[in-house]
Amino acid sequence: MIEIELHHAFVLLTAILLALLYSLSLYDAWRARVRGWDLTEDQLGECVRCHTVFIAGRSETVIRCPRCGSLCPSSRRGDSASRTKGR
Repeated sequence: MIEIELHHAFVLLTAILLALLYSLSLYDAWRARVRGWDLTEDQLGECVRCHTVFIAGRSETVIRCPRCGSLCPSSRRGDSASRTKGR
């Protein structure tokens, strides 16, 4: 077995932990750049009951309002006919 002194083991363990943290921070920076917040109006949902505007998933067709919990059809901003006017 390889003999190692205690202070060398501590330095080695610290270096490994720092390398792990550095690689995780690089991965997080890469992931944030690739999957960053690119909010467009077609990702917004609006509750018909309480008029709360919130972020809706792209693939979701029926969503729940985070404030009142009622079911809301996802209002795609391109559908101008489904939007109420004169608020």
